[in-house]
Amino acid sequence: MTTTKKLGELLLEAEALTPENLAQALEIQSASGERLGSLLLRLQMVDARVLRAALAHQKGVEAVDLAVETPEPRALAMVSREQAHRLGCVPLRLVGEELEVVFIDPLDGRVVAEVERAVGRPVRRLVAPQTSVFTAIMRHYPPEGWRQR
Repeated sequence: MTTTKKLGELLLEAEALTPENLAQALEIQSASGERLGSLLLRLQMVDARVLRAALAHQKGVEAVDLAVETPEPRALAMVSREQAHRLGCVPLRLVGEELEVVFIDPLDGRVVAEVERAVGRPVRRLVAPQTSVFTAIMRHYPPEGWRQR
């Protein structure tokens, strides 16, 4: 079930963030354009686990910890690096005919529809913070010539 509450409101209700910290983060966000969740993580104002829970509640989908979950190679092969980066998603695993995909914004119907067209199957939407999604993209879709250690 999705909620119309903003992320900051949810974090305040959960007492995961002070009103002063939220005001400071919103001021920085207005100048930077950065997503609030990513900014709060960067400023170490909230814990990643708490942020995932708030995003899951806000978006009405399951949250995933991409530092723990390892995408299946066959799922990764279904979405190109360019698509993953442009659409802000990481394919996680195949479950029956459905592909589980972690999105920055699982409610963006245009993005979800594009992934479904690209993979030719239905998609189960999951969510993770933007920084987690882009870190996973870099880990699982490294640029050509780049070697991981």
